[in-house]
Amino acid sequence: MSNPYTNGGEPQLSDLKGQLWRCDAQCWIVTGARGRAFRLEMPGIGIVAELDNGGVLRILPGYVFDGSSVPLIGRWLDYHTSAWPGAVHDVAYEALRSGKQPGSEAAFWDALYRDMLHAFGAYWLTSRLCYLGLRAFGGSSRRRRVDYARRRTAA
Repeated sequence: MSNPYTNGGEPQLSDLKGQLWRCDAQCWIVTGARGRAFRLEMPGIGIVAELDNGGVLRILPGYVFDGSSVPLIGRWLDYHTSAWPGAVHDVAYEALRSGKQPGSEAAFWDALYRDMLHAFGAYWLTSRLCYLGLRAFGGSSRRRRVDYARRRTAA
């Protein structure tokens, strides 16, 4: 499968304590999420991510996220396969939690995560299992309000 997700290269990330990643340089990816624009800001940092109406997501230095949080990491998925899909999905879910995206968009973002995993090299079955896990168990992640305390202590 060819990868339709044009990007500015692999994200430059620092591995922080507590299974967190911090974006160290601006990165971008064409997600195909047209017409879903939003902007995320973090207290004390400012704008950390923005999606334009054309579907280009920019993640700016300082954004901290946990990436793909599935039990398959290290077994069937590696960092190179899951870095972009995990970052895009975390940004999207943060937009859902903060009300910058309607809750009805969760299924779109979960499907995009599945498709991106496959495009970046995961087996079809692996990406499908990750998707089914998100659909079955991701509800609390979509509803929970953002708590930056863990991020502040890690940064």
